[in-house]
Amino acid sequence: MRRAAVSVPSNIAEGYERDTDAEFVRYLNIAKGSAAELRTQIYIAKEVGEIAEEQAMRLVQECKEISAMLHALAKTRKSKIKDEADALADYDAAAEGSYLNPET
Repeated sequence: MRRAAVSVPSNIAEGYERDTDAEFVRYLNIAKGSAAELRTQIYIAKEVGEIAEEQAMRLVQECKEISAMLHALAKTRKSKIKDEADALADYDAAAEGSYLNPET
Protein backbone atom coordinates (compact mmCIF):
# COMPACT_ATOMS: atom_id res chain seq x y z
CA MET A 1 0.00 0.00 0.00
CA ARG A 2 2.80 2.36 0.84
CA ARG A 3 4.42 1.90 -2.56
CA ALA A 4 1.17 2.60 -4.42
CA ALA A 5 0.52 5.67 -2.24
CA VAL A 6 4.00 7.05 -2.92
CA SER A 7 3.68 6.24 -6.61
CA VAL A 8 0.79 8.70 -7.10
CA PRO A 9 2.65 11.96 -6.34
CA SER A 10 5.91 10.54 -7.70
CA ASN A 11 4.36 9.99 -11.13
CA ILE A 12 2.79 13.44 -11.10
CA ALA A 13 6.19 14.98 -10.35
CA GLU A 14 7.99 12.88 -12.94
CA GLY A 15 5.45 13.72 -15.63
CA TYR A 16 5.56 17.41 -14.82
CA GLU A 17 9.32 17.43 -15.40
CA ARG A 18 8.96 15.88 -18.87
CA ASP A 19 9.31 18.05 -21.93
CA THR A 20 5.78 17.82 -23.29
CA ASP A 21 2.19 18.05 -22.17
CA ALA A 22 1.58 14.68 -23.82
CA GLU A 23 4.16 13.06 -21.54
CA PHE A 24 2.64 14.83 -18.53
CA VAL A 25 -0.79 13.45 -19.43
CA ARG A 26 0.72 9.98 -19.75
CA TYR A 27 2.18 10.20 -16.25
CA LEU A 28 -1.06 11.63 -14.84
CA ASN A 29 -2.80 8.52 -16.14
CA ILE A 30 -0.14 6.33 -14.55
CA ALA A 31 -0.69 8.18 -11.26
CA LYS A 32 -4.43 7.63 -11.63
CA GLY A 33 -3.75 3.91 -12.08
CA SER A 34 -1.67 3.91 -8.90
CA ALA A 35 -4.57 5.56 -7.05
CA ALA A 36 -6.86 2.77 -8.29
CA GLU A 37 -4.29 0.20 -7.17
CA LEU A 38 -4.18 1.79 -3.72
CA ARG A 39 -7.96 1.84 -3.52
CA THR A 40 -8.04 -1.89 -4.29
CA GLN A 41 -5.42 -2.57 -1.63
CA ILE A 42 -7.49 -0.61 0.90
CA TYR A 43 -10.52 -2.79 0.13
CA ILE A 44 -8.37 -5.89 0.60
CA ALA A 45 -6.89 -4.57 3.86
CA LYS A 46 -10.42 -3.95 5.16
CA GLU A 47 -11.55 -7.45 4.17
CA VAL A 48 -8.63 -9.14 5.95
CA GLY A 49 -9.09 -6.99 9.04
CA GLU A 50 -5.97 -4.86 8.76
CA ILE A 51 -7.91 -1.60 8.87
CA ALA A 52 -11.32 -0.69 10.23
CA GLU A 53 -14.21 -0.26 7.82
CA GLU A 54 -14.73 3.41 8.71
CA GLN A 55 -11.08 4.23 8.08
CA ALA A 56 -11.08 2.19 4.87
CA MET A 57 -14.12 4.01 3.50
CA ARG A 58 -12.58 7.39 4.30
CA LEU A 59 -9.37 6.41 2.52
CA VAL A 60 -11.29 5.00 -0.45
CA GLN A 61 -13.18 8.29 -0.73
CA GLU A 62 -9.91 10.23 -0.72
CA CYS A 63 -8.52 7.97 -3.46
CA LYS A 64 -11.64 8.58 -5.55
CA GLU A 65 -11.30 12.34 -5.11
CA ILE A 66 -7.63 12.22 -6.09
CA SER A 67 -8.51 10.12 -9.16
CA ALA A 68 -11.16 12.66 -10.17
CA MET A 69 -8.67 15.51 -9.80
CA LEU A 70 -6.09 13.64 -11.88
CA HIS A 71 -8.70 12.93 -14.54
CA ALA A 72 -9.71 16.60 -14.70
CA LEU A 73 -6.09 17.77 -14.93
CA ALA A 74 -5.32 15.23 -17.66
CA LYS A 75 -8.42 16.34 -19.57
CA THR A 76 -7.37 20.00 -19.29
CA ARG A 77 -3.86 19.21 -20.52
CA LYS A 78 -5.21 17.10 -23.41
CA SER A 79 -7.38 20.05 -24.41
CA LYS A 80 -4.30 22.30 -24.34
CA ILE A 81 -2.45 19.84 -26.59
CA LYS A 82 -5.37 19.84 -29.04
CA ASP A 83 -5.62 23.65 -29.00
CA GLU A 84 -1.89 23.96 -29.69
CA ALA A 85 -2.09 21.42 -32.52
CA ASP A 86 -5.07 23.25 -34.04
CA ALA A 87 -3.25 26.59 -33.83
CA LEU A 88 -0.17 25.08 -35.45
CA ALA A 89 -2.30 23.57 -38.24
CA ASP A 90 -3.96 26.95 -38.83
CA TYR A 91 -0.56 28.64 -38.93
CA ASP A 92 0.81 26.03 -41.33
CA ALA A 93 -2.24 26.35 -43.57
CA ALA A 94 -1.95 30.14 -43.59
CA ALA A 95 1.77 29.98 -44.32
CA GLU A 96 1.23 27.48 -47.12
CA GLY A 97 -1.50 29.66 -48.58
CA SER A 98 0.80 32.69 -48.63
CA TYR A 99 3.32 30.74 -50.69
CA LEU A 100 0.65 29.77 -53.16
CA ASN A 101 -0.81 33.26 -53.33
CA PRO A 102 1.84 35.91 -52.71
CA GLU A 103 -0.84 38.61 -52.38
CA THR A 104 -2.08 37.17 -49.04
